[in-house]
Amino acid sequence: MSRARSFASSLVLSFGALFPLAAGCAYAQIDRGPLIQPAGRVDVFISSITAVQGAVELSAPAGRYVRVAAVGGLGGSWDGGSSGPSARAELIGRFMLDPEFRARWAPYAAGGLGARYDRVADGWRATLVIALGLEGPDWNGVVPFLEVGYGGGARFGLGLRKTRPFGR
Repeated sequence: MSRARSFASSLVLSFGALFPLAAGCAYAQIDRGPLIQPAGRVDVFISSITAVQGAVELSAPAGRYVRVAAVGGLGGSWDGGSSGPSARAELIGRFMLDPEFRARWAPYAAGGLGARYDRVADGWRATLVIALGLEGPDWNGVVPFLEVGYGGGARFGLGLRKTRPFGR
């Protein structure tokens, strides 16, 4: 097994091992409701290999202004001559400027590590993720968001996050 595949496998297994721990810690404060915040998203990656993926994100607070999210996505990729499946796993930190919904629209910055698979690239590779985002107002329990950044190429994302009972 190549070093890159070994690293990617370890990264994916680490996400899988940390996720139940994060979920258990997130439910520790029962008086404030569940802290896990699910989201559905669609992301486009543009580089020598272009990909479009649907993804699920689960985040939990790591402080008043910080959320930590695990993201898993599946989709397709192509490089001009061939196409194939694409997948990713990421662990992302999100720094929010307005965690209490004081403004209708609130910017945030995000960054983290991930692993992305593209069959047209012959396997898994590690990615460093940086992004800027904007969350919108509460629409009956969900918050729309837009993101732009870099990680596996230029990336553009949009989606909906479930609101938490006590803030973004």
